[in-house]
Amino acid sequence: MKKLVLFLIAIALIAIPNTMSYFSGQHSYETKNCVACHPGIEQDVRQGNTVMATYECILCHYYISITDPSFLGHTSVNNACDDCHPDVDDQFISQNDSHKNFYQTAILDNSMLSANEACHMCHSDSNKSFVYSRPEFIEYEVVNDSGTWTIQNFQEGTRTTYNAVLNGNNGLHTIQSGADVGCTECHTDITTAIGAGGHYPVNTTFHSVSSNCIFCHDNYGPVGRIQHASNSSTCVSCHSTHNASIIGSINNYPLNIKGNICLGCHKTSVPYVPANNTTTNFKVYLEPGSDVIIT
Repeated sequence: MKKLVLFLIAIALIAIPNTMSYFSGQHSYETKNCVACHPGIEQDVRQGNTVMATYECILCHYYISITDPSFLGHTSVNNACDDCHPDVDDQFISQNDSHKNFYQTAILDNSMLSANEACHMCHSDSNKSFVYSRPEFIEYEVVNDSGTWTIQNFQEGTRTTYNAVLNGNNGLHTIQSGADVGCTECHTDITTAIGAGGHYPVNTTFHSVSSNCIFCHDNYGPVGRIQHASNSSTCVSCHSTHNASIIGSINNYPLNIKGNICLGCHKTSVPYVPANNTTTNFKVYLEPGSDVIIT
């Protein structure tokens, strides 16, 4: 019996080291960091502006509710840009802000957290596309009753779309600073319209030498410029002392329509003036074409 016990012990002593050796080989791991599995993203980040390029992954993809460093490694979040930039939310609350709907729609969309879709559209060097939808034209009559002008029989043409495609050089993690973001990169339909003499009367001396996007669309708050807000200003914002009757009639229409009504008469350097006691029909094509037909 004793010989049997000794024999079993001997077998065990031989087997256990082999077993331990097997498991130690199968379960030996090396410490990995994020870029070991995501090398492309690291390269993407380093292509960004000098501020974001100096930070590590953990700045944005921080660990969730863990204080013991021994547990860090398997918990990272896809955070929202406004987690670190909460002031941006307050910059899109004005009813006259031209980007308000864009920002709010991004919040409602579930593709990314919060308004990240909107943030990436402007601040990442990735491929992206925009689809603008607007009436192809507006048509209306201006009745000049002995100097009193009113707009009648206003109607919108069939809605049409304009696609703007931006081909980036990198990806979502190539973060561009505000200084690298320009209006015309996204609003290519506006630049096309301006080239055709539309959007604002570029042929007048004042506008041709003074106007850029900020000139009309800047937005200032109590302490200065609000970086992310673009004011939906119109012609009547500056030209409120024009013929009072036509200004009053124009103000009955939405912001995106008012300026185009003005272009009916003011697209060219010599304004069109409807004669007294006449009715003039205007057909104004919106961006990007901006043709005006007067009959």
